[in-house]
Amino acid sequence: MNPKYWQKARLLILGCCSLGIFFTLGIKLLAKSSIYKFPSNLVLPTWESIKTDNIKYYGTTLEGRREQKKVSSSNLSIKVYYIPNNLLGNKELIRQYQLLESPPENITMIENSEIGYYGLFTKGNSTNLATCVHPEGKTAFTFPQFTNLAHQNIKTRLLPWIFGISDLRDWRCFWVNMSMSLDNITEQEAHDILQTELKTIVSEITQ
Repeated sequence: MNPKYWQKARLLILGCCSLGIFFTLGIKLLAKSSIYKFPSNLVLPTWESIKTDNIKYYGTTLEGRREQKKVSSSNLSIKVYYIPNNLLGNKELIRQYQLLESPPENITMIENSEIGYYGLFTKGNSTNLATCVHPEGKTAFTFPQFTNLAHQNIKTRLLPWIFGISDLRDWRCFWVNMSMSLDNITEQEAHDILQTELKTIVSEITQ
């Protein structure tokens, strides 16, 4: 066999291997990371960092932010937790968050054409809102709804998935839990305020 043939073949193999290495490194540098931190615009003077053991999410302590303020002379509490791999619906998260044996029975699921779905319920003297915000900018209340969001943009994640950089589906979730006291306002007024606050949070998270 001609030695020059083997030399050319060896150079070709080495060239292909080098090209593959550089291609993989380039994908890792350009691909969107599957680890999503809280956006800097949510780290405001009025927000404080929190951690909770209430939500027993597979033994993981969830990173969170909290804001408390007065709106229309009523107390408003907003808590946002980052769930890197959401495999639960909001009812189960509410049950764990409020240390209940079962979720509240009076939860009403609301559909909003701008942002998606969220749950609304009254407990004691407060109206509560819960939803999961996907990084793409939509909200979901049930797990099937969130699954639909996780399946979006699979084509753009296909190459990073092939190289083992990220999941083929995007399961990241910002779980929002808001509570507003019914002092001097009606349940409908509280609902309107909570919905407005939710739209702001969705906008801030997805910027």
